[in-house]
Amino acid sequence: MTRIQSGWPLFRRSFCDHVIRGEADYLRIANYICTNPQKWAIDRFYRP
Repeated sequence: MTRIQSGWPLFRRSFCDHVIRGEADYLRIANYICTNPQKWAIDRFYRP
């Protein structure tokens, strides 16, 4: 794991990227990003 000067990891093991391969893929991801915060209240792992 690469670290920057502050000591924090530069890359996270759980990080997953995705290549957007078309408009439908883009719209699905954009919808997820826009609606995700609304779902936090019902997420059993979310602690405000």
